[in-house]
This record gives sequence, structure tokens and C-alpha cells, in this order.
Amino acid sequence: MKVLVLSFLLISSFGLISQIKRKDLGRYQGTLAAYKINSGKELLTVQACPISVSLNKENLILKIGPREYTATYQVKKLERRKYEILVKVPYSDLKESFSLNGKRKEMLRKGIFPQPDCKLTKEL
Repeated sequence: MKVLVLSFLLISSFGLISQIKRKDLGRYQGTLAAYKINSGKELLTVQACPISVSLNKENLILKIGPREYTATYQVKKLERRKYEILVKVPYSDLKESFSLNGKRKEMLRKGIFPQPDCKLTKEL
């Protein structure tokens, strides 16, 4: 019985985890649009800033303005050359979420509230 349960868990986990094709790895760049934060007392405006994601086999490097984060990632393959990438940001309990479309050479970063979503294109 234990072997059956263990086999099922291994098979199901391999279905969720996959690797990104080599030609879809690389650097993606874009601009994070300006947004506003309500601090309770006043409305603060955050200026637009550049954002880039460098994706390789082992890790992902996320650079937002002057800040840079390096982390490992998990991949879920949705369709052929379409992936959902989840990244646990260091020093935080939050997870970044990216949708990668290899055919169109673009990535969509789902912003953590109050940040807006951001479209990144692959650097050639």
C-alpha cells in the first residue's frame, strides 16, 4: 500500500514540474508602470521603473529598479512553450508569479498588490 501511494505521489509531482526549453531561457525586460499606495494618511505615488528577469536553468534573477533578487523557481507547463513560473522571494513569504510564452517571446509578471501587472519581452 505504501509503495502504491508513494508511486502516485512521484508520478503526480513529475506532471507538475517541468523544465523550460533552452531557447526560452534568457533575459526579459520591461517597465513597471507607476502606481499609487494608500498609506492610510496620504496617497503615495511610486514612479515607473525598469524591470528585468534573467532566467537560466538553476535560478531566476529579478531586478526591479536598483534592487536585485536571486531565487530558485518552480515551473508548471501549461501548454507547448507556455509555462507558469513561481518564485519565492528571499526575505518574504510572498511568491512572485510569471507567465512565459516562448512562442511570442514574452513574459507577464503578475504584480503583488498594489503593483500592476507588467509585460516583459525577450532581449535578443
